[in-house]
Amino acid sequence: MKVKRHFQNHAWITLSQSFKIEEILTYLIQQLFDEVRQPLPQRVETMDNNNLKTVLKEFLRESRYVFILDDIWSIETWDAIKIALPNHNCGSRVLLTTCIGNVSSTSCRESHCYIYEMKAVSKRVFDFVL
Repeated sequence: MKVKRHFQNHAWITLSQSFKIEEILTYLIQQLFDEVRQPLPQRVETMDNNNLKTVLKEFLRESRYVFILDDIWSIETWDAIKIALPNHNCGSRVLLTTCIGNVSSTSCRESHCYIYEMKAVSKRVFDFVL
């Protein structure tokens, strides 16, 4: 809870292997507007990629946000999403999860980031849990 209070805006998005950037941006906008109990912009469901990015950047302008993008499958997915996220040096953070090594390393090429590589879970752990 202490971490959450540090950020004005929060979102968690689980991605799929086949994604549509418009759907991801629309879902992100819905989460953010719901969190602050504001009505969604008119026709947000039918906006194109550029208009959705504009809405998102305007909403996040000068705010500190934390987003978790869970299960990113490709560099292209991250590249498509990060363009929509403003970086005003307000201390915002984006946490990515992926099973693909080059996605994590490539996502760090333009910023200071930390890669935490989890160890594989052995079958014995699953036997114990089940």
